Amino acid sequence: MRLYKVAVILILVSSALFLCAIELTPDDGSDMRVSERIANKDIDYTGCSTPDLVLMTEMLVRSSRPKDAVIAGGKALERQLTEDEDIAVRYWMGRAYECIPDKGPVAMQTLEESLTLHPSSPRITKTAHRLAQLNTYVGLKDTTRNPERAIQLCERIISLCEPGKVYYEVSCAHTLLGYLHSDKGDNVTARTHFEAVYNIDLETIEPAPGMRFETQADVDAFKEQVKRDISWARTKMPAYIVSTCAGATDADTLAALGELKARYASDPVMTAEADKAVAAVTARIQGTGN
Repeated sequence: MRLYKVAVILILVSSALFLCAIELTPDDGSDMRVSERIANKDIDYTGCSTPDLVLMTEMLVRSSRPKDAVIAGGKALERQLTEDEDIAVRYWMGRAYECIPDKGPVAMQTLEESLTLHPSSPRITKTAHRLAQLNTYVGLKDTTRNPERAIQLCERIISLCEPGKVYYEVSCAHTLLGYLHSDKGDNVTARTHFEAVYNIDLETIEPAPGMRFETQADVDAFKEQVKRDISWARTKMPAYIVSTCAGATDADTLAALGELKARYASDPVMTAEADKAVAAVTARIQGTGN
């Protein structure tokens, strides 16, 4: 389904963007210390500080050493962690378990536990985002995809966004919700979410809480990349928005298209897309359609 393909592409791009950001990395030389520790196959945890264990968990996942990441994360969880540290550790442990054969259920359980422990933290958005992926198109071995759970997670992401700001994963959540509701036959709700993506004010884009960068230039580069990716996604939205105008009868479809055209009267792209749909329905009614 084309709607599903766009949702997948947008969410995959968002995953790549998350990996460009440096999580919880203070400018105190910790990255160098951790890099030196994990350079050895057998990691020496002696005297390792709690922040370094948190960072080590992430860096080991990024270095394709998931089993070592689980060990480091487990040691971190034995410490007294701040909320941000706990969220980061459990997120990266979940990602590590995804890469270990037969640990798919543990990966999902680890992420779900984090959501349970930190139900209202805005820093949990990335965890919810990954779980939404795992419950839709990214199936792990021995796990069951649950679209209804994905809907709950996407709604949670949107609810945690600060007023006046838009996080990239919020646009991904709206896109996926549009697909999921369309797949259920709820075109009205699907249209609402696709329109939310189409009407995003790009100047309100901000990195989600918990994302850290080395320099302001890195922040600016991230935001510009996000703007480009959302701008690309928005070029696909008119067709998907118009597709959700399909009703139980041709009359219902034409009414929905008319209402859409009225709301977007000053938008030539949306108007043109709606006009094509109106022409197709009219031709079908007159018996001239294919």
